[in-house]
Amino acid sequence: AKLSKRQMVVLELLNTEQNYVKILHTILHADELMKAYPPFVNFFENTKETLQRCDSSNPQFHAFLKSCRSRPECGRQSLQELLIRPVQRLPSVVLLLQSLLSRTDANNPDKCKLELAIEKVKTVMAHINEDKRRTESQVIMFDIVNDIDGCPANLLSSNRHFVMKVDVLELSGNLSSRGDPLTLFIFSDSVEICKRRLKVLASSTSKSPAVVVTHHKSSHKGY
Repeated sequence: AKLSKRQMVVLELLNTEQNYVKILHTILHADELMKAYPPFVNFFENTKETLQRCDSSNPQFHAFLKSCRSRPECGRQSLQELLIRPVQRLPSVVLLLQSLLSRTDANNPDKCKLELAIEKVKTVMAHINEDKRRTESQVIMFDIVNDIDGCPANLLSSNRHFVMKVDVLELSGNLSSRGDPLTLFIFSDSVEICKRRLKVLASSTSKSPAVVVTHHKSSHKGY
């Protein structure tokens, strides 16, 4: 029989409540997911790009995704839309739980579970942020090492992170010729001083020779 509008609203409310119960169950058993969640968030952009590439280049995969989207459990959402939900919704879950907690009586047995759930989510978020910061720092470190000729192997360290890069000119002549362009890579516990490699191209016009400075791929040489 065809459902009335009222019955459809009741079913939607029921499904929503069931989803929230499942979410709370997941939060209270979040310890098992602690290791999986940060990599999922950190590499989501790579996952999305790979998914888009496969979707556009593989007709069978495109048909498979389209078929999955029509399933009731997917709610007519694409795989990409489903994948972004854990990334987007985790911060809002804390606000929702806090709002629910503020409207829960002190003698309600749900109060303790709500407080525990909020603490669990905050712990996961802090862990994700720290893991993301660590991952980004490691990527930067690898890029720097690849950019420096003769870079010391011990520059890579799990206890060291990149702070900033500064382009300077040699003034003393102790490290290189005076006026040479140098780059300082400043880390949490050390400084790497490098000479920037320059390529000079003379203009072929009749005017005074112009100098064009371009950086090579390996644009720094470590001392």
